[in-house]
Amino acid sequence: MKISMKKLDAFPDAKLLRQNSGRLQVNNRFILTDPVWVHHEGGPIYSLDMHPSGKKLATCGQILEAGKGIIVIWNVEPVLNEVMAKDTKCVKCLAVIPQQRCINCVRWSTKGEWLACAGDERLLAIYEYGGRINSAGSIGSKAVVNFERYREKFRLYGHDLDVFHLEWSKDGRFLASCGMCARVIIWDAQRLPKKIMTLDASRGGHTQNVKGLSWDPIGKFLATQSSDKSIKIWATDSWQCVKTISEPFVESCNSTMFCRLDWSPDGAYLIAPCATNNAGPTAQLIRRKDWDMSLDLVGHRKAVTVVRACPRMIEYTDHKGKLLHVCCFAMGSRDKTLSVWLIPNVSRPLVVLQRLFKHSILDLNDFHLTISSMDGSIKSILLNAREVGRLLSSKEMGDMCERLYSRRPLQYCDSSLNCSSTVTNGSKFVDDLANLNREKMVTVSDKFEKVLSEEQKKSDAISQKNNEDGKQKQDVEQTKNISASSVPVVQAESRTKSNKRRIQPLFVASLSLQENEPPSKKAKEQSREMAVTTFSPKNQLRKKDSYDPFINQAKDEAVQVEVSTFKEAIPAMVDKPILRMAPLPDTVKVCDGQNQFIKLPIPPHKPQHTVVLETNLTHPVDKIDVFNDVEISLSIFATKLTGSVQNVIHWNCYINSSVCSLAANNYWTVVGCYDRCMFIYCSQSGLLYMNLMVDSIPSYLYVADSFLSVCSSYAFVYVWDLGKKKSILSRRSLNDLFEKDADIVLNLLGDSGSPIIGLSSGKTFLYSLRMDCWFTVAEYIHYSAPIGIMGEIRGSVMQTVLEERLNSAFSLHLPREFRHTINIYIRNLVQTVKKNPSSHFIASKRISGNAIKLKDIFTLLSREKVICGLKSDVLIRELLPTLQANPCCAAISEELKTREENDSVKTTLLLFGSARELAKFSEKEILVPATTNKCELMQFIFDEVKEISCLKDCCLLALNQEYVCNDETIQIQPHSEIAIIPPLSGG
Repeated sequence: MKISMKKLDAFPDAKLLRQNSGRLQVNNRFILTDPVWVHHEGGPIYSLDMHPSGKKLATCGQILEAGKGIIVIWNVEPVLNEVMAKDTKCVKCLAVIPQQRCINCVRWSTKGEWLACAGDERLLAIYEYGGRINSAGSIGSKAVVNFERYREKFRLYGHDLDVFHLEWSKDGRFLASCGMCARVIIWDAQRLPKKIMTLDASRGGHTQNVKGLSWDPIGKFLATQSSDKSIKIWATDSWQCVKTISEPFVESCNSTMFCRLDWSPDGAYLIAPCATNNAGPTAQLIRRKDWDMSLDLVGHRKAVTVVRACPRMIEYTDHKGKLLHVCCFAMGSRDKTLSVWLIPNVSRPLVVLQRLFKHSILDLNDFHLTISSMDGSIKSILLNAREVGRLLSSKEMGDMCERLYSRRPLQYCDSSLNCSSTVTNGSKFVDDLANLNREKMVTVSDKFEKVLSEEQKKSDAISQKNNEDGKQKQDVEQTKNISASSVPVVQAESRTKSNKRRIQPLFVASLSLQENEPPSKKAKEQSREMAVTTFSPKNQLRKKDSYDPFINQAKDEAVQVEVSTFKEAIPAMVDKPILRMAPLPDTVKVCDGQNQFIKLPIPPHKPQHTVVLETNLTHPVDKIDVFNDVEISLSIFATKLTGSVQNVIHWNCYINSSVCSLAANNYWTVVGCYDRCMFIYCSQSGLLYMNLMVDSIPSYLYVADSFLSVCSSYAFVYVWDLGKKKSILSRRSLNDLFEKDADIVLNLLGDSGSPIIGLSSGKTFLYSLRMDCWFTVAEYIHYSAPIGIMGEIRGSVMQTVLEERLNSAFSLHLPREFRHTINIYIRNLVQTVKKNPSSHFIASKRISGNAIKLKDIFTLLSREKVICGLKSDVLIRELLPTLQANPCCAAISEELKTREENDSVKTTLLLFGSARELAKFSEKEILVPATTNKCELMQFIFDEVKEISCLKDCCLLALNQEYVCNDETIQIQPHSEIAIIPPLSGG
C-alpha cells in the first residue's frame, strides 16, 4: 500500500505518516490497516456498514466479471488485527449473499437484527440473521463456505428506478430510501413492509436524482440531497419541507455517484458534501439553529462524495488545555483523499491521508472508521482515545441533548442501542438485543459485587440439587459425543481393472453439533432474571490447537466478567403468518436465445385504483374503485372493490390478494393481483364471474366488449372471450417483437379480439388470428435525411408510407382510415404515371410499375364484394374519376367501366317525402348490381346518394311498386324502378 508521506498543500497542518510493525500509525492517534483480502473479485465496493455489535462488517457492490451484485458479511477481528488475518484458522468471510443486480447501499438496523440493501433492482431487500451453519462445505467445491445464514425477510417496492441510498433512523422508527426516481420513500421500520409517506415533487420535493439522505439524531428532521443542487430539510411530524438550501451547491457539478451527508451526534450541525466555494470543492457546514451556511470545510481538490460522523461526541483537550465537546467526522473525496475533522472550535483537520485509494472514496463507517472505494478495496482506521479524546457515554449524550433540546432521544435512553466496538460476545454472534445484553463484557464495580454474591449462592444451590440426577446422563452423552468425534475418518479406496484409484468420499462435518432449538419458557424466564453470573476459570481455559475468531482479547480492561458461562441456543426464526402476499420485483427480464432482454415493468403498489365508466339507462354504475391494504380487523388487511353510482356505493366485495392492475367497462371488471390471480366481476352487480391465473403478474389489462387481453410480466399475451368463456389466444410470447430495452406502452384489442401491442421503440404490432403470427401495423420513421436525397426518392417513400397505412387500416379493420388512405394512394399513383412518359400504354403493351400497381389494386377490389367493411363497387366508383383524369390510365378506367356495366343494370331511383327534399331531386338513373339483397341494395343506394344517408334506419324499399321486406336474394332487371319511401311520406 502506497500512501503519500508528504503533507497536502491544502492542509498545512496535516499529520505525517510513519510505518510501524506492518501498520501505519499517525502520531499515535490513529492506526491504519489495509485488509487486502476484503474484495468483490475486482468489482467496486459501493457501500459498507458496521454491525452495532462491532463484530461484523457488511459490504456491497458489484462483481467485475459477472456484472451481478453481491453482499458480503466479514469478520471484523482480522480487519483490525493483522496477526489474526494471517492465521489460517481465522474465519474472515462469514456469508456471501449473491444478487442479480448491482447493490448501491447496505445498512444494518439500529439494533442489528436486520440488514437492508438496495440497488439497481428498484426495490429494498431486508435480510434477517438465521443462525450459524455447522458444515464443512461441499467436497471438491471452491466456493466460499458460509458460516452464517441470512434469509430475505421483506421486499419493499415503490421506486421506479435505481435506488442510491437508504438509512435507518437513529431511534429505529423509520427507514428512508431514495434514488433516481426523484422520490424519497419513508417506511415504517416497526411494521414493515408498510409505507408511511412518499416525498416527491408534489410535496415540494426534489425534481432530479436524490443521491443521499440522513436522519437527524434528535428525531425532528430528515435531510435529503439531490442532483438538482439542493438540500431539503423535512419535518418528521408532518413530512413537510421546512427548508430548502441551494446556495452552496449552485456552482457544483453532478460529478459524484453519491452525496452521502450526515449530522453531528448532538444534531447541531449538518455536514453536506458536493458543495463549492469560489469554484473550489468543499463540504458545507449547516448550523441547525438558524440554518446558517457561513462555514465550510476546504482542502480537497475534487468533489467531496461522503461524510460520516462518529456516533457520539468526544471530550477533547486542545493545545491550551481547554476541555471541549467536539464531533469527530471523516470526509472522502474523488481526489482519493480522506480527511478527519473535529468541530466546532477546531479549524484544521486532525489528519489527512492522501492517495489512500486508486479511485474515489464512496462510503465510510462511523464506529471505527472504515472506508470503501470505487477500486474495490477498504481501509480501516482505529482511534486512540487516550491521544484524541474520550468518547462520551450514552447517558452523557442523553443529558447533553436534554439540556440543548429539552428532550432525550430514544437511542440515548437505552445504552444497548449503541454497542461499542470493544464489546465482546461469546462464541457466536447474537443479533437480538436480549442476547446481546446478556453476553457483553462489563467492568466489575461496587454496584455488581452484591449481585455476584447472590447469584453465586443461587447457582450453587441449583447445581447441588440437579447434579445428582443429571450428572450421569451428561457424562454418557459427552462420552458418546467424544467417542463419535474421535473415530478416525478413513476413506474407502479400491482399484479398477485399469489400475485407477477409486476413492469413496465420507462426510467429515461434525455430527455432534445439532441445530439449535428454541429454549423453553423456563429457560427464558431464568435468562431474564440472570443479570450476571460468576466468573468461571474453566470457561476461560482453551485448547492451544483451537481458535475462536469471535473472542476479543482485550488487554486494556483490568477485570472483566463474562455474563453467560454456558452456550445458549439461538432461538429458531419462526415467521409470523402473513395474510397478504408480498409483491414481486419491480422489473422482470426475459432472455431469448440471442441474449436480448425484455423489460416489463410491474405496476407499482398503489393504495387505490380507479376506472370511470360511461353510463346509460341499463348500466348505471359509473365508477369502479379498488382500495389496497384496508384493515378489516386487528392487524388483518384485505383489498376492497366497490362499484359506485354518482359517488354512492352500489356494491362492494373483498379479496385477500393485493391488486396491481385494473380494467373495466360497462359489462366486466377485471383486477390483476401480485399473486398472479385475476378476478372477473360483473360491473353492474359485483358478482364474481370467474377467477383465472396466469404465468406471472398481470402487468397490463384491457377490456373491450366481451374480450379481455392480458400481458403478463413474463412477456406472454392472453385473450379470452368472457361472454362465451372461450380462449382466443393463450400464452403467446412477445420475444419475437422486442428489441433491447424496449417497454410496452400500448395494449389494445381489435374488433375480432386480436391483441395490439405498442412498444416504446415506436413500433405497433397486431396478432392475426387467421395467420397465427404478428403483423407490423405502425413503425417510427426517421425523417432527418438530407433534402437532396429525399427529393429523388420522395415519390417512392410516399408510396411506401401509404401502403403501410393501407395494410395497417386493413389489419385493424378501420373503414374510414382505409377509404381515406386509398384515395390518397390512387391519386399519388395516377400523378406518377402522368409524369413518367414511359408509363403510357404503347404498342408493345409494356406499362410502368405504377400502372401495374393501379391495375392490380382495381383487380383486387373487383374480386372482393366487401373489403375492410366497405363495398368494393362503391370504392371503385369513387376512384374512377381520379383514374379518368389521367389519359395515360384510360385503358384501366375503360376496363373497369366495362366490367361494372356487365355486372350492373340501369334502373330508375325514385325518392319521396323528406328524401326528395334532402337530395333535391325526385328521380335519377343509377347502375345497381344485377344480383343483390335488400340490405346490400339499400347500402348501395345510400352510398350513391349520400344526402339521404341520415334516413337509412327508417326508410322503406320498393322494387317495381312492391315492398321488399326480407333479405332474400333478388334479381333486378334493366329499367326497373326502385323507390325510397321515408315514413309519413304518403304514397
